[in-house]
Amino acid sequence: MKNIICIFVLFLAARAGAHAQSFQLKVCAEVACNSAPLANIDFPGIELSTDTVFPGITANCATYDGIPFGGPYAIAPVKTDDPLNGVNALDLTRISRHILGIHPLGSPYAMIAADVNKSNTITTFDIVESRKLIQGLIIAFPSSDSWRFIDADFVFPDPDNPFQSIIPSITTITNNTDTLIEVNYKAVKVGDVDCSAIANFSAGPDDRRLAALSLPDVALRSGEYVDLPLLLDDAGQWVALQFGLSYDPSLLEIVAVVPGDLLKEDALAIAQPRAGVLNVVWFDAIPGNTGSSERLLTLRIRALAPVQLSAAISLDVKSILPAIFTANEEAVRLQLHFASDQAAPGAGAGIQAPLPNPTAGGVSIPVRISDLETVSVEIVDISGKTLWVKQIALESGTHEIGVPAQAFPEAGLYLWRATAGEMHASGKIIRY
Repeated sequence: MKNIICIFVLFLAARAGAHAQSFQLKVCAEVACNSAPLANIDFPGIELSTDTVFPGITANCATYDGIPFGGPYAIAPVKTDDPLNGVNALDLTRISRHILGIHPLGSPYAMIAADVNKSNTITTFDIVESRKLIQGLIIAFPSSDSWRFIDADFVFPDPDNPFQSIIPSITTITNNTDTLIEVNYKAVKVGDVDCSAIANFSAGPDDRRLAALSLPDVALRSGEYVDLPLLLDDAGQWVALQFGLSYDPSLLEIVAVVPGDLLKEDALAIAQPRAGVLNVVWFDAIPGNTGSSERLLTLRIRALAPVQLSAAISLDVKSILPAIFTANEEAVRLQLHFASDQAAPGAGAGIQAPLPNPTAGGVSIPVRISDLETVSVEIVDISGKTLWVKQIALESGTHEIGVPAQAFPEAGLYLWRATAGEMHASGKIIRY
């Protein structure tokens, strides 16, 4: 009987010794700003000394069994999908306020998110890169993955300056003898300082309030130039704005965009990353006011074929989230509607204002005439000296008179005058 007991004990010891030759590894990740579990993470850095690679995480945690003792094993999370997730114009406002010292970001994780070029500083270059991503000029940050991962046990020596020390993103396991090791990470969405990134598989219902953009729904004739006001129907105080317009490039062309009073040019970015797309991004550290039905932009459109405007242009809801942000940093979703009772500026005979204005170069002046006319355009300086004159006989229809940059020899204020038969128009042009 004693021999039997002795054999049983030795059997258990042998089993325990065999089991102790390997360990179990559990790796988890959650979003730093809201503790949401993060899925779809790759771990190309979890490797055996024989270069065997473990699978990545499909949920927010993954468990790896039977890892032999020894190592070393390097755990390096990677997530590169959907770089635009959570990156919006409000982030640009917040980063700008941090740089100006108006309102520091506060959290070390938010500061790491703001450092989109991984320079260990937060500068206007980070704003430029984020703005280019929102506008569709780039499809990913050149110097950073979509997400950065930080050891959850790491304590920042100086939370007000997280770049003062090396930020640990790789965990190394060497000479381990524990049968279970847990490694946890805090995940930071690069570019997202307002914690709006969607970490899970579904964003859930969208219950944000709405604001309306409006354009006049005009019937355009082939070859016609029109200046159309894009209005924001809701009054308020705003700090940021982003939206995209999608249009049929075979039916119309957007040849110029002039901002209204809210969208000051030094804080405004307009891009046409490809044919048929116009993206607008604006942000400011100081809130700006608009009244009801305020003009955000003037679009100078040239019709390439007869078309109703509403059939050729729409709000792009796939590439860029159409939203405007209040002074309280509330996101207000934008919708676009067409007002049939608005007359289209330039739809009848007339001389339209030069665009762009202000300008860094030349301008163009659309003229629509109903009969053969001699059209005259004159540029003078503020002393009344004539700097440039053009006279041309034109047939009925819409024409664009180009004024070259040489007509404005230096930065300053200029006056323009144009006549076409009985029609007269004049105004100011600012050259910067």
